[in-house]
Amino acid sequence: MALSAQDMSLPVSRLLCTALVLLCQAGCRKAPAPATSTPLVSISAQNDLVRGDRLLKVLALPHSDVAARLGPHRVESQTRWTITPIPSPRATQVQPVQPGFKLGSPAQPFSGEDAYETAPVQLSETRFVAVDGTGRLHMGSDNDHGSGIEAITDQQYVFTKVRHQPFIRYRSESSQLHHLRTMAFDTGAALIEAVGHKLKLGTPMSSETRGRATWQVALQLADTATVPLRSQGSVWRGAVSVESIDGLATIDREQGVPIAVELSVRFVAPRPGVPDERVQVEATHVMQVVALGSEAVKIAVPTEYSEPPTRPRPWLDRQELLGGLVPSYR
Repeated sequence: MALSAQDMSLPVSRLLCTALVLLCQAGCRKAPAPATSTPLVSISAQNDLVRGDRLLKVLALPHSDVAARLGPHRVESQTRWTITPIPSPRATQVQPVQPGFKLGSPAQPFSGEDAYETAPVQLSETRFVAVDGTGRLHMGSDNDHGSGIEAITDQQYVFTKVRHQPFIRYRSESSQLHHLRTMAFDTGAALIEAVGHKLKLGTPMSSETRGRATWQVALQLADTATVPLRSQGSVWRGAVSVESIDGLATIDREQGVPIAVELSVRFVAPRPGVPDERVQVEATHVMQVVALGSEAVKIAVPTEYSEPPTRPRPWLDRQELLGGLVPSYR
C-alpha cells in the first residue's frame, strides 16, 4: 500500500518509495484479464526446483490459482524493511533538506538534486488472506506507519475498510478483487527476483508440512552472478549488488504452490533516475499457510456497513426531469 504524508515524515516516505519502486519494477504486473487460470506447475521431481526461474514461477502464482488448488486455507506473511541511504559525493557539498513545508519553499522540497537523507528508516508490514468452504474471502494488509486495509467478499459484494473506519459495501468486480488479493498475498517473489542473479538453490529435500508432501529448498548466495531473472527491459537489475541471501522455500509437491517461505536479503541498488545515489535494502520476509481444510475458519459478512459515496449529477438529473426537451451537450 502507498504510505501517505500523514503516516510518516517526508524522508521516510522518499526512501520507502525508492525501495517499493525497485520491487515494483521486479514484481508488479498489470491485472490480468479474468480468463483461464495458470497451468498447473508440476514439481514432483527434485530437479524441478533447482532452477531459480522455476521456483519464481511457483512463487508468482496469483492467489486465485493458489486458492483453487489448496481449497479452504489461511495464509499470513510478515515483512520488515530497513533502508539505509548511501551518501552521494554531492551530499557533502550541500545542506540537508529539512522535512515539511515552509513559506517560500518549493511545493515539493525533495524533488531537487540537492535533497538527501542520511538516516536509515524502517517499515514492518503484515498481510493475510483466508478462504473458507463457501468461497468467501477475508483479506488484510497493515503496517507500523499507520496504514491498513481490510476486505471481506461474498458472491455479490466486497466489503472494504481502512484502519479505524467502518466497512463500505461495493458490488463485486473481478479487477477490484484481483487487486485486493495482490495486496494481501505476498510470497516474497519480488524480493527473490530482485536478487535472482546471485541466487543459488540447494538440493530439494523431501518433507511433510500440514499433512501434505512437500519439497524444501534452501535459498543461498551464489559465488558468481548469472543473467538476472526477467532481465529483458530491466537494466537496473544488473546494477544491484547483492550482499547476502538466506532462506528456505517449502513447495507442495502435488499442487505446485508455496506452503511457506523464509527469506532474508541485503542488497545495494541505485535510485531510479539518479545515477550517483544508492540505497542499501535489508529485508526479512516470512510467509506461511497457517490453516488448511477444516482448520480454516468460516468467514462472516459484516452486518454494519455504509453504501459507497455517490457524486451528484444535477445536470443529468435535470435532463431526465425535462424528458429530453433540452438538448444535452457533451
